[in-house]
Amino acid sequence: VDNPLEPTKSPLMEKEYDFPWDAANSDLIIKTTGRNGKSDDMEVEFNNVNNGYAGAVHIHFFSSGPKYILSHCNSGWTEFSSNLPSDDNKIWRISYNQETRRLQIYCNDELVFNSVMSANFCTGC
Repeated sequence: VDNPLEPTKSPLMEKEYDFPWDAANSDLIIKTTGRNGKSDDMEVEFNNVNNGYAGAVHIHFFSSGPKYILSHCNSGWTEFSSNLPSDDNKIWRISYNQETRRLQIYCNDELVFNSVMSANFCTGC
């Protein structure tokens, strides 16, 4: 992909919105903006082939910086393993490969999370 943040690959969102995402054919791109110190959340839910809940990525924008929880995987808010860009405006790209079960999260084109969702990583996988 020449430009992984190209809006034509998936919707570019600037507000709360629910829509189906075909992870097999595109990445999910979400734009978050500075909130003047207020805490906000971002949640991306995953459904199985029967449209049942299969887990979620929750990102909370604490005043100390964003942290995440992966449903069925970790029990508390976890800091990202790499430093996130300091920009107030962030473009998040979430990529999930169904064959390898690899979840990747990018922030402003920097890889900030990369793991295979497996029983070794997540108790609920």
